Amino acid sequence: MSSESPIPRTLAYARHIGRELALLCLSSLSQTASEADFEALDLADLIERATRMLNQEAEEYLNTSGKALEAVYSQLEQLDPSELLDDDNIRDLGAAKRQFKSAFDKIKDNLRSQTEQLSHAVNLLGESLHIPLMRILADNPHVRTFTLALVGVYCEQRETIDTQLNAVAEDWSVERMNSIDRDLLRIAATEMLFDPMANRLGGDRTPLPVIINEAVELAKKYGTPDSFRFVNAILRNLLPHAEARRQGQETA
Repeated sequence: MSSESPIPRTLAYARHIGRELALLCLSSLSQTASEADFEALDLADLIERATRMLNQEAEEYLNTSGKALEAVYSQLEQLDPSELLDDDNIRDLGAAKRQFKSAFDKIKDNLRSQTEQLSHAVNLLGESLHIPLMRILADNPHVRTFTLALVGVYCEQRETIDTQLNAVAEDWSVERMNSIDRDLLRIAATEMLFDPMANRLGGDRTPLPVIINEAVELAKKYGTPDSFRFVNAILRNLLPHAEARRQGQETA
């Protein structure tokens, strides 16, 4: 990859905030929105809608995990080792112990899984509390301009971007991904492949590793426990295509 000039700290921070805002706003937008619509967009309204969506998603996780934990507790109550091991009909004590261990391990796995889901729900609720600050930052002209350009370019190029993501996602399709992972990959791929800051706004290119690292951090912030690995793997697969595209633009 060719060397790229460093980005002034203020603009780098504006892009950092802009990526997060774009992620929050993308799922709030109609997929049929036109370019003309973006100049009139009320980012505060989109962010408010995104907050409601985060809270709704967290509530769904809490409800699902709550029911699952009730089922796990019921299984745990039914698992009585003394009753199993004191059974006079047991001929193979070792087999009985293995049977108990297998049942107990399944309960532990279920409990671990539901604990992760609950942690994710709490994390989403925590992030939604920080979103009012994002509404204030959205009024910054650098942040607003970059956010709208990023979302706008995705909506213009969504067919190309989704096709490219499907090509590098191996056994996954974009439509099968959860909403946060999907929108995050779309935003990162938009910047990697089309770089609206450089191509539309006349700014410096953001180094591709920076885009990937920022996407991974957002996946840790908003995604499930495995999201950041998933996002990192797909964007690493996309990296050679983005590098080739940038080199082609530089030599054109």
